[in-house]
Amino acid sequence: MKTAQNAVFSFFTMYLEKLEVQGFKSFANKNSLVFPGLVEGDRRGLTAIVGPNGSGKSNIADSVRWALGEQSMKTLRGKKSEDIIFSGSDKKGKLGMAEVSLYFNNEDRLAPLDYAHFVLTRRLYRDGESEYLINNARVRLLDVQLLLAKANVGSKTYSVIGQGTVEGFLNTSLAERKEFFDEATGVKQFQIKRDEALNKLRLSLEHLGQAEMLLGEIEPRLSNLTRQVNRLKKRGELESELRVLQLSYYRTVWHEINDRFKAANEELLELEKNKQIKDKKHALLSSELVGLQKQNGVHDEFDRLQKDLSDLQTKKDKVNMELIKIDARLELKIEAEQGSLTKEIAIELHQRLERSIALLEEAENLNDLAGIKRAFAQIKKELSELHELAGKHTKGDSKKMETAKKQDSSPERQRLEKEVAALDLEINSLKAKLARFTQEQEAERQKLFALQNNLQSLQSEINELSNRLNQSRVEAARQETKLEDLENSIRADLGGLKEVRDQREKDQIERFEVQEKITQLKRQLELIGGIDPEIENEYVSTKERHDFLSGQVEDLLATGQSLENVIIELDATIKERFDKEFKVIAQKFEEYFKILFNGGNAKIIKVMADEENDENPGPTETEEEPVALSASAVKLKRIKYLQKYNATGLAGIEIQATPPGKKIKSIAMLSGGERALTAIALISAIISANPSPFVVLDEVDAALDEANSERLAKILDDLSHKTQFIVITHNRASMLRAAILYGVTMQEDGVSKLLSIKLEDAKFNR
Repeated sequence: MKTAQNAVFSFFTMYLEKLEVQGFKSFANKNSLVFPGLVEGDRRGLTAIVGPNGSGKSNIADSVRWALGEQSMKTLRGKKSEDIIFSGSDKKGKLGMAEVSLYFNNEDRLAPLDYAHFVLTRRLYRDGESEYLINNARVRLLDVQLLLAKANVGSKTYSVIGQGTVEGFLNTSLAERKEFFDEATGVKQFQIKRDEALNKLRLSLEHLGQAEMLLGEIEPRLSNLTRQVNRLKKRGELESELRVLQLSYYRTVWHEINDRFKAANEELLELEKNKQIKDKKHALLSSELVGLQKQNGVHDEFDRLQKDLSDLQTKKDKVNMELIKIDARLELKIEAEQGSLTKEIAIELHQRLERSIALLEEAENLNDLAGIKRAFAQIKKELSELHELAGKHTKGDSKKMETAKKQDSSPERQRLEKEVAALDLEINSLKAKLARFTQEQEAERQKLFALQNNLQSLQSEINELSNRLNQSRVEAARQETKLEDLENSIRADLGGLKEVRDQREKDQIERFEVQEKITQLKRQLELIGGIDPEIENEYVSTKERHDFLSGQVEDLLATGQSLENVIIELDATIKERFDKEFKVIAQKFEEYFKILFNGGNAKIIKVMADEENDENPGPTETEEEPVALSASAVKLKRIKYLQKYNATGLAGIEIQATPPGKKIKSIAMLSGGERALTAIALISAIISANPSPFVVLDEVDAALDEANSERLAKILDDLSHKTQFIVITHNRASMLRAAILYGVTMQEDGVSKLLSIKLEDAKFNR
């Protein structure tokens, strides 16, 4: 019946199916260790790992311990984290990553995961980055620790028992043994939760202290702000009354000035309208005047006619001069022929006349009008002198001279006379045109004078309108300036114009009285003082901050009380389970001690905190003191104490062992073999009372003789229905009981390699 029960128990227990190691210490290449399931119906098959010293077989135990979350490099036999990554050899380079994966069968859901199988993986990269994964999903170390604690896997104690753990356990302090028993009794998961609750409580108390300190700083400021806000309230009442009076006053004054401003603008617009009409009329008259003045082109025509007349006259004078020259020569010739002049006088006159004619011709060639006139006058003078001489020295007849001139019908004379006649006609025609033009110009001048008079009269009217416009603009500007000044005052006092501009004051006010009242109110406001208008905002924000902190204090107090209740519940659970499991372990320890020693006595004894004379008042075995939420410093000190001594109130665990035939009780007086057997007895008791899903034993039997090795192998065989054993050993007794035997060898390149054999198959083949 017991066997059947054990078989059922083992069938529903989580166990390790496989271990994969890659890049971890000497296992550079990927190696897998597959572990057996049930053998003979009710037992887990034992796995033995053997190999020569230095082959790296203990690295397997280290890899399991590391994958379970071990943080101590000393425990892992290294100095720094990268020491666990394959560091290379003469024939193989170093690796950049170490990875260990543990494959669990979780069909009984001992681990709180909704998976029948799950893989726990830990990776470490040479740059220091590390990660934990459950089924390839990244998780925190705390998640791993809590998961293992709930699955009763002791990551730091009896799930992986190393070479020095057996004897070293007996050499540890009382407090260190207590931590071992936390896992051994299965309260580690509750301890983790309790520690987490204590940490949260400590943080809550720290935050509570900070909040209370901030409240202590804020409250005096809030009190001062409250007084100032009350003054602001009084100020607000006065300001409200002042605003009502200012509205009444400003509405009256603003609308009066605004009405005058509008009237001035309306008058200005009317004047501008009239001025625009007159300006338009003035522009039309000016345009007409400009049109008349543009008729200066007619004057140009008059000047042209005058010039043409002058040119014709000049031309006629030239032709006449030609005729004079011809007549002068003719007269000189006739006088000479009639003998009225002596030869000498005729020659002299002829020369003088020729010189004058030469001067005339020269002036004509040079187009020198003044020279022509002088030469023409000289010729006339010479001819006059000729006649005078002829009258003195001769008695010639002038009629004969005229007749001779008429009889002179030379072509040149005829041509010149015709030309003179034609020029006379043109000159007479031009004179007639000039006479008509003069009459027309006189009429235009009269019209121009009348237009100019009209423009002057109109300009006077425009000037008068401009003066009135300027006066209106000045008045409008004056009213506008007063209005702007008033509006600036309104904005300064009321903040805007809308309330004043959109409504007229219904009742008549006495301006002087209202102004006096406004002045009085302003003086009262000045007496209240220049309180910063932002003080109310500061008061609101400070009050909000005070209320928030007060709420935080209340929340933290509630949170602290809630956490205290959780800790009390956890303490009760831990104490109850610890005491129950401790009692079983104590019984089993004495039982296995007697088996291994063939008699004797052994005990494990609780050492309470007060027995250690600790300065802090701690909980006793029978009394759990609740964490108080008053006196923050005391509470924090209390929390530190609770964190140190946990819920059981233990300072440590004392072990007493008395081998048969001896009277000693202290384990310090035991021999090396006796100490090893004592530690093995305790470990066996723990496994029997509270089995871990698997246990890795790393050469724990190294110090045992053959007989004791047989006893240990027998105990492991008996316990294999409760847990799965993975034994690293040199002992033949353990090897013979193994279901699978793995051999570890060190290759030439410094890399460990696994060889496996299933012993049942080997026995059968043999």
